[in-house]
Amino acid sequence: MDTLDLISNNFTGSVPSDIGRNMTKLWDLLMAENSLTGVIPPSIGNMSSLVNLMLDRNQFSGKIPAELGQHPQLEFVVLWGNQLTGKEFSGFVPGNILSKLEQLYLLENNLAGALRD
Repeated sequence: MDTLDLISNNFTGSVPSDIGRNMTKLWDLLMAENSLTGVIPPSIGNMSSLVNLMLDRNQFSGKIPAELGQHPQLEFVVLWGNQLTGKEFSGFVPGNILSKLEQLYLLENNLAGALRD
């Protein structure tokens, strides 16, 4: 399977913690516009072929998993409109991390911290 598209349904509850275990060839994980809760599972880091991740307009909370930064193919990340927290956005991002990332949407969350020059 290349794409899992569950956008704009009425799904509730949390995403299974092992969602990334057997989906290493998945390109698109699209779960936007539902009522999903809990944390974004770190096992998404196992999806080594992931290009597009859309988890916007849900009710995810907690921090953005560091494992998302290990995706060599990730181009499009949409996490806006959740209840994500954290302030670990400082310093430079090494060029080998998220080197293909083109778009990152984090608006309408509860992120904090200082923006640097």
